[in-house]
Amino acid sequence: MKDLEREVKMRSTLNAQRSTLNAQRSTLNAQRSTLNAQRSTLKLWVVGLIQRAAFTLVELLVVIAIIGVLIALLLPAVQAAREAARRMQCANNLKQFGLALHNYHASFDCFPGIGTDGHGLAGASSLSNSMYSVQSRLLPYMEQAQLRDLIDYSLPLLLSDGTHGTGNTFGYHVRDVVAKRLSVMSCPSDPIRDTISTGKWVFTDSTHSGTEETPTAPGNYVLNFGSDIFRISATTEWNGEKKLASNGLFYYNSCLGINAITDGTSNTMAMSEASITDGQSYPKMTLAEVQSQKLYRFLVGTNLTLTTSGTTLVADYNELASKYGTTASSWSSYRCSSWIWGPPYNCVYGAFLPPNSKVPSTNWMNHGFYGAYSYHSGGVNTVLADGSVRFVSETINYETWKAAATISGTEIQNGF
Repeated sequence: MKDLEREVKMRSTLNAQRSTLNAQRSTLNAQRSTLNAQRSTLKLWVVGLIQRAAFTLVELLVVIAIIGVLIALLLPAVQAAREAARRMQCANNLKQFGLALHNYHASFDCFPGIGTDGHGLAGASSLSNSMYSVQSRLLPYMEQAQLRDLIDYSLPLLLSDGTHGTGNTFGYHVRDVVAKRLSVMSCPSDPIRDTISTGKWVFTDSTHSGTEETPTAPGNYVLNFGSDIFRISATTEWNGEKKLASNGLFYYNSCLGINAITDGTSNTMAMSEASITDGQSYPKMTLAEVQSQKLYRFLVGTNLTLTTSGTTLVADYNELASKYGTTASSWSSYRCSSWIWGPPYNCVYGAFLPPNSKVPSTNWMNHGFYGAYSYHSGGVNTVLADGSVRFVSETINYETWKAAATISGTEIQNGF
């Protein structure tokens, strides 16, 4: 009897386990069916993906249009950021000049003057062409002492060789210097800052028996000579010396100290910038042609037949504008073409012309006016006599601009 009961119990247990297994089998079958359905769906998706291997034309055009809009929005901002960085670098270059001027002043108790080193020596060129630039005098104070050591200021800078014209041949002693490009001398915004000017010659030996054409490295930064017309003469004497003083910080044979700046060093400009030239000569052009090509930024008019009274060219630069079309027989673009070369039209500026004026700078018989020009949007950088750098708008009040160029004019400046 007990055996029968045990058998019945075991059979019940087996039946229960069989039922459980059947239930599990049903669950597995359901899961298998679900997996088969998912596999079928995946196959269909893969087949569709393989069959569609590229964008449709509409999708491609939409993507291109979106990219174009993004570029159009970002490009001006990128360009503005780049120009801001270039303008900042230009300001830093002028800051280096400001520091160099003060270090020079600490050594000599005055700022360097526009001088005539080498003039009067045998073979020297004309008065203005013989000048070494103030910029070259500052080399030791701009970490360029080794370059300064290559220059012998006791020798003429330019000589006349009888072949290439007056004042076109550099002395043998500067052959390794005239083409040396220095980043601190050039504004990063100037599109031809890396252009090496041509049209000059250099003697190939110390006996000055041979010549060869030489490139010249440019420089954007120019010295403030005041608010009037620049004047220089080999025959006019002032206080017993061959020099003519201006109302600015730099002029022919000047040697002014900080005590001469009674308007205040923070109110007086020391240097600014002007556009580099290519050193070439151009045929006669009307003022309209010059302005349409933006050549007014860096061309110097020569052989002008303007009405003069003593050492005065014209009373107002607007008067000059009306005369240019018929009286300027040629254009000579030597402005800022060489940082070592010191004639006024190459390395000075004045406030007679406002910043970025559309009136060209001009030179006539060592008299003229030379403006401050830049490729910065809206104005020019300047370094003041105290060494600080300021960006001056081209819309600045004309009288304020002129007042900032004088060292002792006692003007009241508004908005500088």
